Amino acid sequence: MSDIAPPYAPTASFNLEMDFPDWNGRGVAFVLGDTTHGVPSPAALNTLYLSRVPLSYGAEFELDPQAYADGRFVFRLARADLEAVMGNYQSEWFYACCVFLANSVDGDAFEVDSLTGGSDDTGEPDIYDALFWPPRLQRVVLRNWSDNRTATFDTARRGFAAVHPDSIGPNVLHSGPVVRILTKGMHVAPTILPEKELICTFHSDTTLVALNLCRNDNPPVSLPMTDDTFSVDVTLEEGVNLFWLEGIDASADTGRSARTVFELVVNHQPDPVIAPRVEAGEGVLDGSGSTDPDSDNLTFLWAVDTNNPEEVT
Repeated sequence: MSDIAPPYAPTASFNLEMDFPDWNGRGVAFVLGDTTHGVPSPAALNTLYLSRVPLSYGAEFELDPQAYADGRFVFRLARADLEAVMGNYQSEWFYACCVFLANSVDGDAFEVDSLTGGSDDTGEPDIYDALFWPPRLQRVVLRNWSDNRTATFDTARRGFAAVHPDSIGPNVLHSGPVVRILTKGMHVAPTILPEKELICTFHSDTTLVALNLCRNDNPPVSLPMTDDTFSVDVTLEEGVNLFWLEGIDASADTGRSARTVFELVVNHQPDPVIAPRVEAGEGVLDGSGSTDPDSDNLTFLWAVDTNNPEEVT
């Protein structure tokens, strides 16, 4: 949740000064809070963040008001809303949680200082507690920040806990084939070739009868099932490319992989507009009406055409 470039990138910028791995479409994040306070913006609370680049949102949910009045955060998420992003819940998912206060000015995290349990370093993490850390390590991370040691949520026992669906309750584990795209998505700059190789894998306790690669709203593409690990070459389209696998076994059970997100950014040519006019007997060329489809700032270079038959002064 800090403003550091991938692989660590902001979920929503609350300036927590903590780094979280960029899940790139394979996970979700959400910030719980009372929307009646107005800070941070209610739109930033109690909604799923599906991806960071580009920032996209999913289902909204509500806190249980009675539980909140008792000082507890209780909410319910539909498994289907999570599986639409993360694939079927067939093995461990990793969870992380931290607590911060929003300031009343802009909704960013309240700056923790020496008077409120931290230090006066401006880069020190502005969270008060985090689950799934050994207590001693948490104290080191949250109160002993330095320029060369970034406070980071990264692995199990360092901010994340693995939770198997069976540990949540009955009927949470999703049956069916296990299919995965191993290739991690990325933000593809215009200078990088749009051709990508997706490494895929599948496993099924019964015969797999169909395996499809899906992308955005395009028709699914049937894939061969000769090897349980294989590669697929794809050409990215401009904009967001969401890829996932769907497998169907002989029992008609369906398995769905987590999404892999590639965003192909294309730098489009600006649209130059020259408006000539005469002012005080002089010709004026005005390019202020020019626009750029990517909203990039424009710079202007004016030159004289040496083949112009008329004299230009």
